[in-house]
Amino acid sequence: FNHASVDSFPGISAIYYSEAEGYSDRLHLKSGNSNVNVAAGNYQRWGDYTGSQKKYNEPGMVWINGFIGSFSALHPSPNQHKTFVAKLISPDLSATSIKDEVN
Repeated sequence: FNHASVDSFPGISAIYYSEAEGYSDRLHLKSGNSNVNVAAGNYQRWGDYTGSQKKYNEPGMVWINGFIGSFSALHPSPNQHKTFVAKLISPDLSATSIKDEVN
C-alpha cells in the first residue's frame, strides 16, 4: 500500500497477516525523495498505480508496485511521481500453499 506523512514522502509499505500471529508491523519498502504536485489545485490524485500479483507457481511470493514521490529538476513541475516494484516473500512459507481444486 502507499503511504505519506509529515515525516515521509509518498512511498510504499507492506503488512503481513497470518491467522496465527495476526498483522505484522508495517514494513517500510521505499519512500520517494519529494512530495507530489502534478495536478492543478490543492488536491493530488495518487495511489491509482498500486497493485500486487502473487506468483502462481511459487507459494509465498508476491510482486507489488506502488507510487513514490520523485523530484525531477528537468520537468516544468519538478515534484513528480514514479513507480517502485518489489518482490515480497512470506516469512511463514508453511502457511502458504497452491490449491488445485476441481469441482
